[in-house]
Amino acid sequence: MEPANLAEAAFRAHPEGVQVYRLDPLAGALVLVYANPAVDRLLGLHSAGHRGAALERVLPSARQHGLAQACFQALEADAPASLGELEWIAPGLEPHRLAVTVFPCLAGCVGLLFEDVTPSRSALEALEAAARKLEAELARRRRSEQRLGQIAGEWSAVFDALPDPVAVIDGSFRFRRVNAALASLAGCEPRDLVGRKCHEVMHGTEEPWEGCPHQACLRAGAPVTRVIEDAAIGRPLLVTCAPLLDQPEQAGCSVHIARDLSDQWSSARERETLIRQLQEALAQVQTLSGLIPICAWCKKIRNDAGYWEQLEGYFQKNSQVLFTHCICPECAGKL
Repeated sequence: MEPANLAEAAFRAHPEGVQVYRLDPLAGALVLVYANPAVDRLLGLHSAGHRGAALERVLPSARQHGLAQACFQALEADAPASLGELEWIAPGLEPHRLAVTVFPCLAGCVGLLFEDVTPSRSALEALEAAARKLEAELARRRRSEQRLGQIAGEWSAVFDALPDPVAVIDGSFRFRRVNAALASLAGCEPRDLVGRKCHEVMHGTEEPWEGCPHQACLRAGAPVTRVIEDAAIGRPLLVTCAPLLDQPEQAGCSVHIARDLSDQWSSARERETLIRQLQEALAQVQTLSGLIPICAWCKKIRNDAGYWEQLEGYFQKNSQVLFTHCICPECAGKL
């Protein structure tokens, strides 16, 4: 199967929503040229009826969320950018939160990657250290019939421009297609990975990784997400594998997408350390409160057992106060 067809199939099977807009220099606006099925389900759209329409018409809330401005900035800087999380409300859908990434892909084109982070956000708030569970779909844009002759190079450019490591893996665990981000993670060129077994390259093992999401998604016939922690990789990854079911020659293949969790886990560990330190500090603090019976003459204090003891000893046992003795000027004059 041609690399371009593999890349297109990867986009269509990926669980993240993707839209691609082209800058119309005459109108000075961004117009929709591609949207995968996942983005329609995610945003409550019918993108097929909006091809060629301006961004503000396809997404009426684009101005409110600053999407158009972010797209122009990504085109000018030629670099991906994250808009963070947006509250998304669409007719017929429950309100949910989306993480939006803008990335330049082809000349004069910019992609919008929509990721539903509602489940993972809830999990993170509940556990304070769990990695967000990604229910992501990714598909690549469809070219018009007038550009069929250029589609192979264009699909490959979009596939390689994705910021997350992405690969197509066959039933023998061999790489059939990898993007630049995955090759960078493996420390080699993309062409050097094609045909090699994924577990040998990424894990340094002769057998597949225990709980391999590639195997699991093929058995389930549906996307599977797993957290992979392996010293050979050197960082925690949230891996989503989705089976390619569109064509017979893709049987046994899956799209493999990885997300680096290092920053999220580091922040979670810092929060846990801070909480533990505060709890330890609180446990060490002893406070005195209420009424303390003290002799009006000798200043001794009656403790809870009914015995009278020196003021200094009482405070040292019931607080973290230490005394140092000296003589005030008035008493010094009496000596």
